[in-house]
Amino acid sequence: MHNYLFYSLDTPNNVWFSTAVLLLGAVIVGIGMFISPETLGTKLAEEPEKITKEKPTTT
Repeated sequence: MHNYLFYSLDTPNNVWFSTAVLLLGAVIVGIGMFISPETLGTKLAEEPEKITKEKPTTT
């Protein structure tokens, strides 16, 4: 295995290091999604209704 920056912390006995890194990443991504310009002012928990125009039927 290659040595990397956190090699001394990330050992098989220390399972909380990788868990903490994943949780921090998830929190950062969640905050970014919450305050991004595309979703600002919208409720992320609810999907908006899509209004579709019905095609007129010809007989």
